[in-house]
Amino acid sequence: LHVAAAHYANTDIPVMVLALLALTPIVSVLREGAWRHYVMGGLLIGLATATKYNAAWLGVALVLAHLIRTSATGAPWPERVGFPKLWLGMGLIVIGFFLGCPYALLDWKTFLASVQKLRWELMTSEYHFASYRVHGPGHWFVLTSVLPSAVGLPLTIVSLIGLGSALWKRRSEDLWLAGVVLTFIGYVGMWDIIKPRYFIYILPLLLLLAARWCVELADRLRAVPIRVAALVAGWGLLVATPIQAIVQFDRQVAQIPVAVRALAWMERHVPSGTPVAVAAGVPLVPNKASIRRQLEEIRAKGIGQGIRLQRLARYVSSLPATYDVWSLPYPWREDFDPDDLDFAKHRQAGVRYVVVTDEMEQYLADPSRYPVHAQYYTAVRDAGRLVQEFRGQRPDVDPGLGTEEYVLIYDVGKS
Repeated sequence: LHVAAAHYANTDIPVMVLALLALTPIVSVLREGAWRHYVMGGLLIGLATATKYNAAWLGVALVLAHLIRTSATGAPWPERVGFPKLWLGMGLIVIGFFLGCPYALLDWKTFLASVQKLRWELMTSEYHFASYRVHGPGHWFVLTSVLPSAVGLPLTIVSLIGLGSALWKRRSEDLWLAGVVLTFIGYVGMWDIIKPRYFIYILPLLLLLAARWCVELADRLRAVPIRVAALVAGWGLLVATPIQAIVQFDRQVAQIPVAVRALAWMERHVPSGTPVAVAAGVPLVPNKASIRRQLEEIRAKGIGQGIRLQRLARYVSSLPATYDVWSLPYPWREDFDPDDLDFAKHRQAGVRYVVVTDEMEQYLADPSRYPVHAQYYTAVRDAGRLVQEFRGQRPDVDPGLGTEEYVLIYDVGKS
């Protein structure tokens, strides 16, 4: 998972770096509890949360570290909970968050509304992703699907054994690691949508427990050469599965994506300026008229200012091929509107080609859940003529998406 995520310019790897940096002073809170450890831990948790919201769970790691350390001293509960260092650390999480994401303070109404909407969508069936949906108990899904897809089945098994060993031995560091992992799994396991990359900064903690158990097991061997050989052999067996997955992923990601191949075909065979309805994922460049229309729609819906489109408008005239693009948004996007998938409207506007991706098949498979998309794509398939298709293998980053992807280009021009 970590190697795959590192190929993409998104928030997963940065949040993992900040999260692991934050865990360093939190471990010092567990062992020493100096003021500086609470300060650095709180600020780094805040910055990590500003990078990706699910890092806020690191606040639980700080609280657990504080409670485990103070309980060892025999301090009464009021003193443990009201300890000024803990409140300082928790307050600095908020300050660190606003330092990293000042928008949340400058436009707090929009921020609160968006957080509430995201929370509702993740924990209910309102999150209209055709993939990633959890079928069955979420906690079981984490153990049987998410973790094996992220680190491989052998490492998953050993990590869970290490987790059980930590709970059995009840050392302070082990209890802290196990507490952070279990509370996170317990919380995320209640969601309706669970992606492996949600666990990207939790997995190192699980692997640490696995490594600790392996070393303790090997330490039972008295002869040093035998102990080293056992550790090396065990390591080789455990990493064989993820190494194989990494090699396969690198081979897949090195291929030309089907969307890029489809774009090249469009630029060769479809005249610039042609009206085209296109699903997200195929990067057709809109012309100035299309940009103006999209900007008006964005502002009318109150979902932003369309900064990217405004910048694109400055140099779009210098590009060799631009189109009158009519976007076909996914149902989970904030710019989704049923009017965007009105096939009759598109034909009246002169749309000649409709470009769809493999998500079409997922919407057609569940028309009761995605009625607008299913109706639109059915109309395209019935009224249009398939003129070109591009198929390939998608890099396998998350379970649920599948590894085959395609782009279909339909000619829907009126005869």
